[in-house]
This record gives sequence, C-alpha cells and structure tokens, in this order.
Amino acid sequence: MKRTQKIHLLTALVTGTATSKQLADLRQSQEPIYLTLNLGTDNNPMEQDPNEPTYHIDIYSDGTVNCYDLYPDGQIEYRI
Repeated sequence: MKRTQKIHLLTALVTGTATSKQLADLRQSQEPIYLTLNLGTDNNPMEQDPNEPTYHIDIYSDGTVNCYDLYPDGQIEYRI
C-alpha cells in the first residue's frame, strides 16, 4: 500500500467514513500501519513517555471500529 493510500485510509478510519473496499483492502494487507505525529515545534519529534498510553484502532469484519488508549499496565480506555 502506498503512503498516500495509507493516509487516506487512516483519515477515513478516524472520521468513520471508511468504505467497504477500504476495509477489505486493509484486511487483505498483512502490513501494519504505523502513524507518528510530530508534536514538537521544530523538526525533532517529541519522545513518547513509556508510561503514557498508545492509541489503537481496531476494525472488525462487520465494519465497526473501536478506538482506545492502551496503557503500559494493560488497562484499556475506550474512546467514544
């Protein structure tokens, strides 16, 4: 999957507008998609605190999407 396709797919997933074709393509692709945001004020990305949660998006075959924060201790906090 090309970079622009990944960006469009991630945008659709986050906004809840992913098409069935996009979901099917994602399921067939065994390649994980990683997204890194540079929240710094210059070209140096901010280091993530290992005690902070990571954001996850799970996509299911029925088209539902779960977004949640996963904490290092295994706690999950779902986002609505």
